[in-house]
Amino acid sequence: MEVNGFVTAGHTPSNVLVDSSNVLSTTISSSGVGTVINKAGKSTGYTSGTVTSTNVSVSYDGQNFNYLVAANYTSAPGDSGGIVYSYISSTNTRYTLGIHVASNGTTRYYCKAMHVNDALGCTRY
Repeated sequence: MEVNGFVTAGHTPSNVLVDSSNVLSTTISSSGVGTVINKAGKSTGYTSGTVTSTNVSVSYDGQNFNYLVAANYTSAPGDSGGIVYSYISSTNTRYTLGIHVASNGTTRYYCKAMHVNDALGCTRY
């Protein structure tokens, strides 16, 4: 069973978004303030919103998290790690933006994909 980019043993990973036929591009992109973005999460499924800030630092439980993107999509506990992406209808392309990491009130935060790759020493497949 595939769940937003993570797979259990014995399954082949793909770029097809869960419960859909939509394919996520392996191209990493960045979004500017006002850009409509989408999140796929375990708890709330697919939601969308807009970017409100592109370089935010958040402190949680004594830890500082830097270079996050703030947005106003809907999320709930259990959505952390869900993919955040943009959709360009003219080319039917869903660009990888990052992963959902936190919320505070109505503000949601995601870590940019390029920082995920840098931290883990990996690339999109």
